[in-house]
Amino acid sequence: MAITDPFVLFVGPTKSGTTWIQAYLKARGDIALPNGMKETFFFDKVYDQGFDWYAGLFPPDKDTRMRAEVAPSLFHKPIVSERVAQHLPNAQIICTVRDPFDRAVSHYFHYRMRGAPQMSLREMADKYADVVEAGLFSQHVARWEAAFGPDSVHLLPYQLIRDDPDAFCRLLCDALDIPFKPPRSDLINNKVNAAQVPRSLLAARVVQSVTAFFRRRNAGVIKSMLKRLPVKRWVYSGGADLTEERQSIKAQSASLSDSLSEDWKAFTQRPDFPAPRAD
Repeated sequence: MAITDPFVLFVGPTKSGTTWIQAYLKARGDIALPNGMKETFFFDKVYDQGFDWYAGLFPPDKDTRMRAEVAPSLFHKPIVSERVAQHLPNAQIICTVRDPFDRAVSHYFHYRMRGAPQMSLREMADKYADVVEAGLFSQHVARWEAAFGPDSVHLLPYQLIRDDPDAFCRLLCDALDIPFKPPRSDLINNKVNAAQVPRSLLAARVVQSVTAFFRRRNAGVIKSMLKRLPVKRWVYSGGADLTEERQSIKAQSASLSDSLSEDWKAFTQRPDFPAPRAD
């Protein structure tokens, strides 16, 4: 089974606006996303399901819409670009570029939301390598370009999602050669997937474990049913205020300089480095 071209893969990284992008693409109506799930994790976590399984998540050939997946977990994993190129050699790759220090702070709270206890940013990075790894743009973009060619890898500025969503969508549509459609009013000035800390770390860990269990077993129907239940609202409603913790963690971002600075400096010197604001 094959996936009809054109196909676009939004590779992330995590905490660079991909949930917002997913909401925008879904609202357009002219983009075919995987059926029944937000993120398939096929190319990294469930590759043993086989490509026919993955292709079956998209419409049949008679549906002429562009196929797309928003998959932020893929960006920094070396084997993934090879797998995607093997199955989808004509894919267009989108990478949203965010200051890696700010991104690392957001990734810290991503793990807090999943049930990690409060700790320093350096400790979180030591415990979860992707807090740093997913922000090494120069290193990882080069690997995607080697697999697909520079003309098929598009860099978009994350900051525009916050500062000028309309301009961001114009850049996105230009990169994919699709008609411009402005973002819905409910997406403008709206933080999708904003950081939260659960009222119960144990409950958050249980939710994550159950979700991973069904993902590994390809139980998409059960996962979809769980999403319709008010589990997330119960787990996160009444969670701790993040203001003080966020200020503290942001002040610690310099502790990652040894890991991020050299790569980021090299990346910002690229001639196609995406400007953080609209022209």
